[in-house]
Amino acid sequence: MTKKIGKNGRDLMMSYKKYDIILVNYDPSVGTEITKTRPSIVISSNIYNKLSNQVIVAPVTSVIRKWGTRIDIDTKNTKGQIALDQMRSISSTRIVKKLENLKDEEAKKRIEETIEIIFE
Repeated sequence: MTKKIGKNGRDLMMSYKKYDIILVNYDPSVGTEITKTRPSIVISSNIYNKLSNQVIVAPVTSVIRKWGTRIDIDTKNTKGQIALDQMRSISSTRIVKKLENLKDEEAKKRIEETIEIIFE
């Protein structure tokens, strides 16, 4: 399927929601930023996602760390850790496709608690 891109660079065919798991192309990256095309969790609000041509995401990594900013995830299509220490705002043009929606309520709760600590 070919993406239809609007004047603001946003994919007109897709609206992303908080806790959607999407495939994101992070290249090119700079310094210690995460690289490659990988699953990521949308952490920005539904209102922000609807009004902006950007989405705030946290990438998923297969490198397991015992850091307080990492949250385990194991779904049908995605396994690893959500790297909240690598969250960032991305252009919607970096999004390759939507994979699924995170259903794990405990993981959602841990995401919210960790973000609150990071921005306290």
